[in-house]
This record gives sequence, structure tokens and C-alpha cells, in this order.
Amino acid sequence: MTRLSFKQALQIKDQLGLHMWILDPRHFLERKYTFHNFEDTWAFLTKVALRSHISGHHPKITTLYNKVTIQLTTHDVQGLTQQDFKFAERFESYANRIGLKNIS
Repeated sequence: MTRLSFKQALQIKDQLGLHMWILDPRHFLERKYTFHNFEDTWAFLTKVALRSHISGHHPKITTLYNKVTIQLTTHDVQGLTQQDFKFAERFESYANRIGLKNIS
């Protein structure tokens, strides 16, 4: 796996339309989700956990009731790789299928 530069990571993030993900200069991607309820939160977390375990790529996850924060990075290269962006896309798909709460 090859570590991406900040510029490369920013380009990929924009190309994939991951506008809700924050590209942190400390070499991780972060996204905050708000679901309708606790059940939806755990449906999402179950999908994330299973996919992460199968792939051997484990994000940092924090959660409180209907809120989830995910940080993606590749520890082996101490930065971001293409795999982190694939996970971000997959997690977006999971969240969109479950349904997010609109925050005004």
C-alpha cells in the first residue's frame, strides 16, 4: 500500500464526492453521522464492524446514542491510502441506505 500525499488525498476526496468527510492534515479522514435513532445507529455500526473485520482495516469509531464519528487511516503507512477512500464510499452507502437525520 502506498501512502497518499495530502494533495493526492484531497483530489481523490473531491473526485469521489465525499464532501461530508473532513480530510485532516494529521493523515486521516473523518465523518460525523447522525441517525434517526439508536436502532439505526447500531444497524450502521454492525455493517461497518463486519466489513472492517473481514477486510482487516479497522477505523476509529466513537458513538453516542444516534451519533457516530468515524476516522479512517491506514496504520501500516501512517497515513491515508486508496483503501481508506474505498471504505469511506462504502460507509456512505451504508448510511444512505439506513437513512440519516436531517440537521437544520
